[in-house]
Amino acid sequence: MTPNKLKAVERELRVAEIVGGRSATRSRIRESDGKSIVEDTPIIRDGQVISGIDVFGKNGEIIQVGGPGKNANDVVFEKTKSSLEALKSEAQLRGTTILKSTAMNRGIVKDTKI
Repeated sequence: MTPNKLKAVERELRVAEIVGGRSATRSRIRESDGKSIVEDTPIIRDGQVISGIDVFGKNGEIIQVGGPGKNANDVVFEKTKSSLEALKSEAQLRGTTILKSTAMNRGIVKDTKI
């Protein structure tokens, strides 16, 4: 696992702990090379992964956890917006809500209902 992925998983676990939910991270064996990988729970439409779920809240809410990289540049920001739209659609299908949690310094978390 890369250092950036490890930091992301740590943020997700912290958010899950704070909200009383659970991490949506899972491990699986990649078919192409047999290696174990860690990934978010995927949202699949038309056979394609369009986004991933970071955390499930205590009441089933879908939570997207963001660090400082979610706004790195215009291309990344557009990808983040697209991901949030996919998560919002998934939440509507599940009859729940979506929250965006921003992991700040010193473990402070700000939740925003989308």
